[in-house]
Amino acid sequence: MRNRHVLSRRHVLQAMGITIALPMLEAMTPFNRAYAQAAGRKRFIGVFAPNGAYMPGCVNGNFTWEDALSPLNGTLRNNAMIIRGLSKVSPPDLHWNNTASFLSAKTIEVPSPNHTVAGKTLDQILADQANKPIRSIQVGWKDEVWIGTDHDTYSNKYLNCISWRRDNEPISKTTRPIDLFNQIFAANSSSRKHIEYMIAKRKSVLDVVMSQAKSLQSRVPSGDKQKLEQYFETVRSIEQDLNKSKPTCDITVPQPPLSAAYMEHFRLFHRMIAVAMKCDLTSAATVQFDTGVGDTELVEPSIGYIHHDCTHHGGDNNKVEALRKITRRHVELYADLLQKLKDEGVLNETLVLFSSNMADGNSHLENNLPTILGGGGTDLRFGEEVFNQNDRRPFANLLVEVAQQVGLSSITQMGNNQNTSTGALAGIRK
Repeated sequence: MRNRHVLSRRHVLQAMGITIALPMLEAMTPFNRAYAQAAGRKRFIGVFAPNGAYMPGCVNGNFTWEDALSPLNGTLRNNAMIIRGLSKVSPPDLHWNNTASFLSAKTIEVPSPNHTVAGKTLDQILADQANKPIRSIQVGWKDEVWIGTDHDTYSNKYLNCISWRRDNEPISKTTRPIDLFNQIFAANSSSRKHIEYMIAKRKSVLDVVMSQAKSLQSRVPSGDKQKLEQYFETVRSIEQDLNKSKPTCDITVPQPPLSAAYMEHFRLFHRMIAVAMKCDLTSAATVQFDTGVGDTELVEPSIGYIHHDCTHHGGDNNKVEALRKITRRHVELYADLLQKLKDEGVLNETLVLFSSNMADGNSHLENNLPTILGGGGTDLRFGEEVFNQNDRRPFANLLVEVAQQVGLSSITQMGNNQNTSTGALAGIRK
């Protein structure tokens, strides 16, 4: 007898040109048996924060469980590990090179501003293999417009993009939460315009498809009914947050200090990334907390320092304390992303890599990069510190091991020149 509860794994609700993706349901199991049997890590998120941390001379500084990483030192402690001693040599400049090469470890080329060549990144390699409805997600705060003269041959793409589809194809990030909402739920351009209009008018897209939603809930097992109800509550809550959020500030005017708006900007992005992954719409994402130079004032109350100024503290206690606060805020956001993935039940299937383009920004040193790897499972060394600050190894070693952990077994080498992986394990496995 035909099972009337069976649904396509990509079943959606659609009405008036608006498409709502659904989470994985029990009723989808017959179509998802192979997916379920392929249990393991199949998702990756790269998280970038510029300018390093307070790590004088590349010593660990305050990048410890007790200080900068304190937002993780609770229920998430067993979902994160600190990895010490990773390095990435950057011939042109750390800000540009190590931002663009964050997930490839390939040296950039800088003969002219119009010449943009870096390296295909880990998230895009996974996106190729996963072949999901949403190829990948890239989000951030704003884009950089460099007005200095000391790097006038460098493309701003190197500061703005941490995801590269090909060596010469950087992917621009989404900086408006409404745009990501549209990317996840809208079927076409007319649908995107409709959704944005409804959000602006403080209306819910769920109301448009609610009759279909009720019909669907009547046809699925009781466990799925509860899951759908929780899911619709999540979508409606995201809509409400979108109504409250404000667009990223124009980069031509002074940036505000770090505030609830900045934090909520990323928390909203994190919720949508977690939902998209729960719905199996994408396997790859990147989150960029600021551009490669980091010229946003991220201290509150305002003390008149942008992040980059705090990095070059020169021993000034006020700037050092500001830098400490900034790093803790970034780790707080990283912890928020892990928690949202955990809440949606996909953290155990995801590896979330946090790092920067340098360690000690005051001296532009590139050894012992501040690095955290998040996820779940007892086979990896979550809750621990891996190696120490003197165990200098290429960052590319970690990229290779992470790639293999998310199913990219064919990846045996990454990086180039002095940053080429050595074949040695990064040490993340027990």
